[in-house]
Formats: sequence, C-alpha cells, structure tokens
Amino acid sequence: MSFENFQNSLVRKPVWLIKIHLDQCSHTFGVSPCTGTGTPCYYTYSTCKDRPNYEKAEYIWKFTSRDHQISGSLPLVEKVSYIPIEIDAKYNLARRGEMIIEMADDHPLYYSNPGKSISNKELSGSFWKNVIARNPNYYHRLAEVYLGFAGLEEPEFRLFFRGLIEKIEYKEFGITLSVKDLLKNLDKLSHPKASDNCKLSQDYTGGANVKVYKGNELLDWGIIKSEGGKYIKYSGKSGPDANGIWTLQNASFCFGSSGTVQQGKMVKQVLVYARDNSGISDGFSIDWILLDLICERGRISADYLEMIDSGATLSSSIDADDEALPVSDASLFPDQGVIKIDNELIIYKGKNGNNLVISGTGSGAPVPMFYCHFRGAFRTTAVGHNAGAKIYLPRITYEAMNWLLGARFRAEFEDPKKTQEILNQICEQALVQCWQNESSQITFLAITPPRPGEAIKELNDRENLVERTVSVLDDRELQSSRVIVYYKPLEADPEPKPGSYQSALVEVEEDIENENWLGEGKPKVFFANWIYQATEATALASRYLMRYKQGARQLKFHLELKDLDLEVGDLFWVKTGKILNERGEESRLLFQALRKQFRSGGRIEIQALETKLDLRYAYIGPENPVLNEGVSSLATTIKLTLTANTYQNDDFANSGQIQIEDEKISYESKSYNSQTGILTLSGCVRGILGTTPLPHNAGVDARLLYCGASQIARDKYAWNSDGQNLLDDDGDGRNELEGYYIY
Repeated sequence: MSFENFQNSLVRKPVWLIKIHLDQCSHTFGVSPCTGTGTPCYYTYSTCKDRPNYEKAEYIWKFTSRDHQISGSLPLVEKVSYIPIEIDAKYNLARRGEMIIEMADDHPLYYSNPGKSISNKELSGSFWKNVIARNPNYYHRLAEVYLGFAGLEEPEFRLFFRGLIEKIEYKEFGITLSVKDLLKNLDKLSHPKASDNCKLSQDYTGGANVKVYKGNELLDWGIIKSEGGKYIKYSGKSGPDANGIWTLQNASFCFGSSGTVQQGKMVKQVLVYARDNSGISDGFSIDWILLDLICERGRISADYLEMIDSGATLSSSIDADDEALPVSDASLFPDQGVIKIDNELIIYKGKNGNNLVISGTGSGAPVPMFYCHFRGAFRTTAVGHNAGAKIYLPRITYEAMNWLLGARFRAEFEDPKKTQEILNQICEQALVQCWQNESSQITFLAITPPRPGEAIKELNDRENLVERTVSVLDDRELQSSRVIVYYKPLEADPEPKPGSYQSALVEVEEDIENENWLGEGKPKVFFANWIYQATEATALASRYLMRYKQGARQLKFHLELKDLDLEVGDLFWVKTGKILNERGEESRLLFQALRKQFRSGGRIEIQALETKLDLRYAYIGPENPVLNEGVSSLATTIKLTLTANTYQNDDFANSGQIQIEDEKISYESKSYNSQTGILTLSGCVRGILGTTPLPHNAGVDARLLYCGASQIARDKYAWNSDGQNLLDDDGDGRNELEGYYIY
C-alpha cells in the first residue's frame, strides 16, 4: 500500500523515521592519504589523528519508533513533538517551526563506525553518550523527520520536516533533540564587521589590486567602503604574505568613486543593493535580494529552494563562463531575474532578443553587489550546460514576475545586522511572505489574489470542517484606516524616524475613519528603508490598506487527514455557517492558512486569516519605453529605447497603437535592433482617435496601449479596466496608467 492508501485508511499506525547527518571523514584510518597510526580514530574531526588530510563527508544515522524497525535504523524514537511553522497575521512574517524528538539511550554498537572497514570495537559508555562525545560539532548539522505507517517500506515514507540541530540534551536514559527549520541560519550576521586595524597598506588609485591589513576580516568578494566614503568592488582575495598583507583581487572603484584612497585609511565591508550608474542608482528586483540573503548571507543551500518549471529550455549549449544565455522563449522570463539550470543558479541582468544576458546589450548598468558572481550565483558552481536543458525559476522569481514586475528596491547596510532582520524588512515592505513549506523547501508568496485560472481548494461545513470545531475571531487590532510610508532614506542604515527619509506618502480610507464607522484614524506606519520610488510606496500603501482597512477576520477549525494537502500559506475558499452575510446567507470567502497543527484523533487544526484579496488589486508592471530622439508633429517614423526594465520587443504587436503624452498614434510595422535596444515603429498615423498631432522631445514616455500589445503581452499583463470592467480593446487609451494594472 502507498502512503495515501494508509492515510485514508481507518486502521493506521503512524511511524516516525529520523535521519541525522553528522560529519564523517571520507578516508579509512591508516590507509593513504590518511597517515594516522595506533588506535583508530572515530572518523570525526575532533578525534582525527591526521587533520591535514581530514576530508569532510557525512554519515546518516537512522532512527525509528521504538516498536518499528527499518533496515539500517535504530528503534530509539519515543516521542516526536512539533511546534508548527506559522505566518504572523500582523506582520506577514514567518515564525520558524521546530521538532522536539525524544529518544532512548542504548548499549553502544558493536563497532563504533558502521560501514568503515577499520573501526573501534565499543567497550564502554552508551550509544548517545559516545555519539555526543565524538561529535561536539553537531550544532547546525542537518536532521530530517519522515512520517510513515506500519507496513510501509522506507521509500514510501514522506518527508515531514527538515532542519538544523539546535541542541542535544542528555537526560537520564535518553536524549532530547531540538531541530529548528532551515531559516534558523538567518540568525547569522549579514556581513563581517572589520576592526579599526583593517586598513590600506598602500595607496589605492583604481588598480586591479587593493592591499590591506587584516584582510581575513573581509568577505572573499564584495564591496568595501573607505574611511572617506569611497566604494571599491573586488572579486577575490589572497594572503596574507610574509608582512601580513592581504590582496583584494580584480578590484575597481564603483558607485562614482575615483581618485586616491590613502595608505592607512580604514575600510569596512558594506552591502549595497543597487546598480551603479556613476553613483547608487536603480535598485534590484526582489528575487535578487531575497536569494542573496537566504543563500549567500544565510548559507542555506540552493537545493532547498522551491523551483518552478519555466517552460523554456536552452536553445544551444553554454560554457561555464558564457554571459549570454540562449533560451527557447525569453518572453517566459522577467526582464531581470534568477534562473536555475541543472544545479547552477544564474543571475541575469536583462534580455536581448531570446538571450538572457549578464553583460552587453540589454544588461543595463553594472551591479557591484554580484561582481563576477552572476554565474554560479548564490553559492552554486558555474558549469557548462547542454542544449535542451530545462530552465527553472526560483519561486520568488516567479512571484516577482507575476506581481512585482518592474518593482525595484535598494538599500545600503554599513553595520552588520542579523540576516533575518534584513529579510523581515524587505518582506514587509514588498508584502512578500517567506517560510519553509511542508516539503521542507524555502518558498515565497506575494500577498496577492489568486491568479486567473489558479486551482484553489474549496472547504465547507458539510464535507470538510469538523463539526463543533469552527470558531471566528474578528480581530480589530489588525485594522488600519490609513497607511503612512516614509521612503527614500537620506543615508545608509536610516533610523526609524521621519527625519531619516526624504519623502512620505499617505493613503487614507475616509469611509472607515468617518463618524459612521471608526470615528478616528488608525494608522500603520512603514519606515521603508528599501523603497526609493513613489510607485513602490504607493503599491505598499494601497495593498496593505485593502487587506486591513476593515480589520482581519481569523478562522480556526479542524480537518480530517483526507484534507492533509492544505498547507501553511495556501489560499482557500470556505463557506461556513459561522460566517454569514447581511442577508443571513453563508458567504464564500477567501482565506490563507497561517498555522497547521496535528491534534489527537487524526485531526488537523488550521488557523487562517481572511485575505480580502478577492477584489481588484494593483501591481507594478514594466516601465514605459522612451523616445530615442525627438519627433515633429509630421514624423511617420518613431524610435523607442527599450531597456531591461521596460516593455520588450515581443510585447509590441506587429502593428498597433501607442500613446505619447496626450497624442495617440497608430503604426503599420516595427523593427528591432537588439544591439542598440532601439525599436523602430514605421508607417505612423499621427493624432488618431480625436487627438492632436504634436512634437515630442527625446526621453518622453511612450505608452503601450492594449490594442497595440501582442498576444504575449495580453496574456502576461492585465490592463486597467474602465468603469464596467471591460478591457480597452477599442484603442481609446482609456485608464492606462504607467506601471499599474488591475485584475
């Protein structure tokens, strides 16, 4: 029988399988290259007798429930407790999950190291006392918890939780093992803090090498900032030499810095999430930031990221250092983002035809943050890939493409912070959730309505909700009638106060604040250190207000195991007699599962929040292209400049309509030069649909109208509707607003 058969059976006995990954040397004691002699070691670093030749590998210890044994396992598991992963309703941030596993102790094994041809016989101690003594470095090693049923073979067991060992506490006759989810790694500092002795050992004037003392206090690659405020990027380091001097390699000034940094000036590591256009310029898409925080700062393996099949493949093979990636259909990808091919993550900066590009035409301004690390990004390895290889998108890239397309965020951090703190900031300001899902993958969700056609689970009293377990909480503590966003910080690491920001935006729901409802204002204030443009500030304020202006209704109920597939983070529709509309009828409402916990009797308790996301919802689309050169009121050829952040050539129909300022223009044909990024519209008829032909200056926006969009663009974006929710298919340009579209 399969896991699903047992799950739906009336007679089933759950069985736990625990796997603990502990370090073990790959060599055999006394066999070359190991030069150890005498009594064999225990193949751990702390007991190694030839540390220069120690080669780290791992041994997976398996443990099962006391009354059930799987081949190669020890039946020591007595009790498993789960503190579930939970999404906080107030801040939309995840609270980490934790497993508490109690295991009995036992006599030691006959041989200390199963699987090794040379191993000590166990003569004293106990199993767990010996394991703990030989593995003092067990902290943050991987542990996995699997759930199965008596009668199932090991391959049929289902992964329940993957995490990092927090502690092993020995008690009388046993141990308690605490395992935190993978995001525990985000407690690491974002970057090292250099001491006052981290200084230049000689002047730096812009050459390929920077000479510093205390280079061991800096990252292997990144950005440093001098005592005088000059930025330098570098891609590697070596040292120290006989004089204690380190070399930062392949270095150059960045962010508009130049001149000389004098010998003896202190330098410090900084994080600058921004492009370099002779200064700190455009920000990054959300996926670049979150993946850097999770994989680079938090050292969480990219293997644990949730991936989505893009539907595209490599159209020809590439080498490990290629910076133009030929794909079968570039329209399936955002203008900049992250992809995965085989086991490699790749950051691309733009698109050029059916190529995703890291450098050259279409790649935009430089990105010092990932200098020389676009291939083999986020701690993966750059390798060659064959034509036809599938291309995957990290879930956050997929979410950004659907709901945050064109949104850019930037920030600078001089002082180290907990990586979790930085991740919380950007998630809150972009309204993105990040958590470890039930497949133990790191996943992401933009707080948005379901996509058109997306399958959403339906629950109701008769078929799903267990009788007498449903309760409703109308939580007014979460209500906000106005949102204030302070944005465009004046300095790095701004303090959370209005004076640290250049701009402020206020959104007010007057119907809620008047005397017929609240009779007062309930503000939510964001000090948005990641936001530097009004578009992102407006999106944050309007989306947050939509969700919380009437408070947040929470629902708690039990389900049977047949509905086990409802997971934390999932959206679902529910109809229950506990929630009625003004006519006394059950309402079909959209909720999000925030917490899931197993209860006695084979039931599951769900805590959920009403999303208020079943209404029209704004999101940020691509920027409009601009006129490459000025045109007179009689010109019949118009040239537009396309960049990585604008609509692309494929988004324009072969013939169609655009709008420039107040004038609407039709065109008969188009041609695109991928080398220059210039789209030429020919056979233009000026001043159509009752507008007036006018001259326009270079750099003015050219607005793409629905009737000028290709089918690719029509499927990809949802245009503003008119008052009757009809698309603008007559071409009058009604309601088009730059950057904003509404489902």
